[in-house]
Amino acid sequence: MSFERGLMYNDPMNILGKFKFKTHATNFCGWENAEYTQLLDRSFYEEGKERLQTLEQAEKIFLSEMPFIPLYHEDSIYITNPRLPFTIPLWCSDRMLIPLKNTK
Repeated sequence: MSFERGLMYNDPMNILGKFKFKTHATNFCGWENAEYTQLLDRSFYEEGKERLQTLEQAEKIFLSEMPFIPLYHEDSIYITNPRLPFTIPLWCSDRMLIPLKNTK
């Protein structure tokens, strides 16, 4: 299971939510925990540090039962220019797109 294409926003729920129900499309391990689900539900009604503490409790449950073990981490290559306010990723689907230029 690769999260590279599945991480859409910078929030703990981006990953934790995938394991809320064993029927979730990307919960390939089929894990489910009632207390974990209750903590995720409670986090929807909280804000700031209180919400992050609730999600940390859920993460501790997840890590103690360890239904999913990440075996590797994929890297990405980016073109950066300090004069520009953006970066350009050099990947498309499962192929790296690296521009080649003949320097001779």
